[in-house]
Amino acid sequence: METKHIAMWSCPRTRSTAITRAFEQIDDCLIYDEPLHHFYIFNGVNYYDDISDYPSDFLAKYPNTNYSSIIEKLTGDLPEGKSFSFQKHLSLHLLPEFDKSWLSKVKNFFLIRDPRETIISYWKVKKAGGFNWADSECFIGWEEHYRLFKEIEDLTKEKPFVIDSGDLIKNPQDYLKALCCQLGVSFSDKMLYWEPNKTN
Repeated sequence: METKHIAMWSCPRTRSTAITRAFEQIDDCLIYDEPLHHFYIFNGVNYYDDISDYPSDFLAKYPNTNYSSIIEKLTGDLPEGKSFSFQKHLSLHLLPEFDKSWLSKVKNFFLIRDPRETIISYWKVKKAGGFNWADSECFIGWEEHYRLFKEIEDLTKEKPFVIDSGDLIKNPQDYLKALCCQLGVSFSDKMLYWEPNKTN
């Protein structure tokens, strides 16, 4: 398929932001940073059920919580000057009861990291933020990650490309080149360098 929309599926603390920042350096790339997050907040389970606990200014950042509208944006026409989109997703944000046929319209790949490193890193972040680990561990999302991988494999009849961020950080240039080749986009040396704090 022609590359128009790229969807990277990940779990928390898998270094997904670093890869997103790399693609952000490509001028004709449109970045979507966790575009299903707001949908998940308003439709998910567990402690997201009571959204009244969230400040109004936080909720105001997410005016569009309509699934069909979000998917139309993620698979539709691109604005002038952009030739493809790069979408950073968490697999657990794609709730199981919603239609996934749109995944055949995008180029999917999966990011992984040693689960032990992921869990330790996630635990440290939650502990530093004052969160209760018992309320947070269900959001690591490895089961959802694997389940989505199999669903996309069944839907597209091909195994999605997988990249291990542990390997990528050892040799970012070669791995980014290989990733770009797999995704059908041109690698740029600009992907290796960026200013801090451009993307939250």
